[in-house]
Amino acid sequence: MENVKLILKFIILNVFWFLCVKFGPTGLEVHFFIASLILITLNFLTLNKSFNALKYFIFVVFFALFGATQDGLMLWLGIIELDSVRSLLWLISLWVVFLGYFGDLLNRFKDFEVWKLSLLGAGGGMMAYYGGANIGGISVSSFPAYLTIVAVSWAIFFPLSIRLFYSHYKT
Repeated sequence: MENVKLILKFIILNVFWFLCVKFGPTGLEVHFFIASLILITLNFLTLNKSFNALKYFIFVVFFALFGATQDGLMLWLGIIELDSVRSLLWLISLWVVFLGYFGDLLNRFKDFEVWKLSLLGAGGGMMAYYGGANIGGISVSSFPAYLTIVAVSWAIFFPLSIRLFYSHYKT
């Protein structure tokens, strides 16, 4: 039964990612942001009850700020273009919902060495951003610069987020 719940959760999070990337920048930015907050709240409620609500909220803010910084930097450098500043909300929604993978789906990575987490983060981040750019939602002026920034950012973010989260979350 536990495996069925994890598979269902994985499907829900990935469907949200696809819908957000495909339809987020079409005027539904605020809707997707609210939906991300609802999803992440439901995720918190299903996690081990020993996890502190304030700490979880701080993780939500950390993920959102890290994502806004990375994507805002690419926007500022002219590497990506969005329809409006409000469009940044749907990108932040993706970062917020990524926290939903922590606490169960990413448990297997908590003891990985940092360099392995960095490689996974760089590769996974590039694949997700490359796929997202091809689905729509953003215009990319330079794919090499785009993927380089994403790879470096995720090579830092993924191991950092794994270490921080699992230092506070007890499975």
